[in-house]
Amino acid sequence: MPVIPSGYCQANLRFGGAAAPLGSEITMGFEVVDFGTESPEDVANTIADAYTPNVMTRLASTLILQEVYVKFGPNDVGPSGSAFRTTTGADAGQAVPPNTAAIIRKATTLGGRRGNGRLYQPGLLEAQIDAGGNIAAGYVVDLQTEFDDFLTAVGAGGLNPVVLHGPGISSTPAPSPVTAFIVQGVCGTQRDRMRR
Repeated sequence: MPVIPSGYCQANLRFGGAAAPLGSEITMGFEVVDFGTESPEDVANTIADAYTPNVMTRLASTLILQEVYVKFGPNDVGPSGSAFRTTTGADAGQAVPPNTAAIIRKATTLGGRRGNGRLYQPGLLEAQIDAGGNIAAGYVVDLQTEFDDFLTAVGAGGLNPVVLHGPGISSTPAPSPVTAFIVQGVCGTQRDRMRR
C-alpha cells in the first residue's frame, strides 16, 4: 500500500456503465498545495472538474465517471471524502471490452521502476484499436492532448500529481512529482480479470 504523507492525498477515480460493468478504477497521488484549508471533498471536486471536460471527451459514452474518492495523508488518521458524478464519455462509438485499457505512464525525473508509475484508462473506442492492440496514432494524439490539459487543470487548482511510494527493501522515498502523463501506443489487457 502506498504511503500518503501529510500534505498529500490519494485519489481514486471510479467508473461504471456498460464499458465497465463490474467497475473500474484509476489511482493517482497529489500534493495538495493548500493542505490546511482544502477538504478532501474540495480536492475530489477539483479533480473531477479537471478530468470531466478533458479526458472524458475522448472516451465511450457507455463509460460513466461515478465517484472521485480522496484520502488525505497520513494513512492512519487522514480524513477522506468523495465527489459523486454521473458523467458519461462524449463519444458514441463502441467501447473496447472492459479488460482493455490505455496505459498512461506517470513520468517523473527519477529513473528506474520505483521512480515512475502508470494508470490504466478504461473506455477506449473499439474502432481506434487494431487486432494487435495498437491504438490509432490520431487517437493517441487526442488522448495525449486531453491528459496534458488535465495536468494543467489540476495544477491550476492547487494539486500537483505525484507518484506515491510504498515500503520496499530500502526506506520509503518521498512522493515523486509527475512531470507528464504519457499515453502509450499499445493498449493493455488483463485476461485473468475478465469474469464470465
